[in-house]
Amino acid sequence: MFGMHQSILCARRSAIRSLIDRYAHARSGSITIITALCSVIIFAIAGGAVDYARWVHSRQVIQSALDAAVLAGGRQLQINSGDEAKAIATARATYDAMRAKYTVDENITFSVANNGLNFRARGNAYVTTPFMNVVGLPNLPIFEEGNHVRAEAVWSAGSNTDTSIEMSLMLDTTGSMGGQKIKDLRSAATEMVDIVVWEDQSRATSRIALAPFSSSVNVDGYINSVIDPAIIAADDHAIKAKCVVERSGTAEFTDAAPGPGAWLTSYNVATGSGTSNCPEDVQIVPLSSDKAVLKAAIADLKAQGSTAGALGSAWAWYLLSPDWSNIWPATAAPATYAKTSELNASGTPKLQKIAVLMTDGTYNTWQASQHSDRSTQATTISNKAVQLCQGMKTKNIIVYTVGFQLDNDLAKDTLKACATSLAHFYDAKDGEALRLAFRDIAIKSTPLRLSQ
Repeated sequence: MFGMHQSILCARRSAIRSLIDRYAHARSGSITIITALCSVIIFAIAGGAVDYARWVHSRQVIQSALDAAVLAGGRQLQINSGDEAKAIATARATYDAMRAKYTVDENITFSVANNGLNFRARGNAYVTTPFMNVVGLPNLPIFEEGNHVRAEAVWSAGSNTDTSIEMSLMLDTTGSMGGQKIKDLRSAATEMVDIVVWEDQSRATSRIALAPFSSSVNVDGYINSVIDPAIIAADDHAIKAKCVVERSGTAEFTDAAPGPGAWLTSYNVATGSGTSNCPEDVQIVPLSSDKAVLKAAIADLKAQGSTAGALGSAWAWYLLSPDWSNIWPATAAPATYAKTSELNASGTPKLQKIAVLMTDGTYNTWQASQHSDRSTQATTISNKAVQLCQGMKTKNIIVYTVGFQLDNDLAKDTLKACATSLAHFYDAKDGEALRLAFRDIAIKSTPLRLSQ
């Protein structure tokens, strides 16, 4: 700003000196000419102050208009799955509605950059200067000459923001996910981690939890905290298995913490067998901002077992529930639900809790027993999952659902009913579509901020 003021003053002085020189070399030297010269100079100086005030005001208006435009364009990019043309049109309309009245020769342009994570405004504009025009300055540039970025909105990837994020990923690791499909899932989930988890966690946090599931869910070392101690005392195989299945009773469709009447059921106790459908190397990960830990767990995903979708949905909820805070390490403890309704200084929520439920099949397994996709049991299990989703939504958790190569109407209907809205449901037909679905959710979940 100081440099711009200096350039304006220098330009004004140069123009005035030129005018004085022209009159100084005139031969008449009459008093009338001198008087006229003084009048012009006084007029230029006084009028220059008016023009300068107009320039300062126009600069403020234009900067505000650019900031609002890139935020509007960026938000449009978020909610319309990367539709760049619509985002640019929105930014242009916002800018035109707010632009300064006295500008000319504008060349403001809007664009998407950084692989869709930034929305930029470039260019310059000029303010008309009717008074300074007398001394040869018909207009002044709003910014220093050059076509530089003047406003930019970015998703909070790699940076801080005012809204914290807690996201749980329910990831289908059943047998049908073998081969290329599990590779596609690893790729999509890894990119989501890169977008959602930012580096600076000092003011607000962004954490992701993983809930991989198949016939059961491997809770690893947390097994001691989620099943009845009496079961452990009677049968140490319950601990060795490290896997759990759905609980029943009054706590079945709630996020009540494990305890009397709300214990999880050990996979070993439910089946009376070994660990054939207990994914030994695929465990849950409580909320974490450690990208290395999250990516390592995703890289270890393996396909086996059948689709206990109600169980997976429940664990996506448990990992976000403040009632489970005592189960997890302090760094993984979910914040209270109340924070999702509290607003920060910018008017955005202090916290977003988000569950992403991904599957490639019909929910056909309950308490480790698999049923036909078209059986009444599959319908019952799917309805249980929907009830769990309804419970999440009443707690102000945003629920996204992602179907991967689904070929069953029951599976699609279940995911649609689970999602916060139909706009929160994705029907991915191939690996690239799965990646784009996860990426779209990540971008929509990440708050916008102005970077410059």
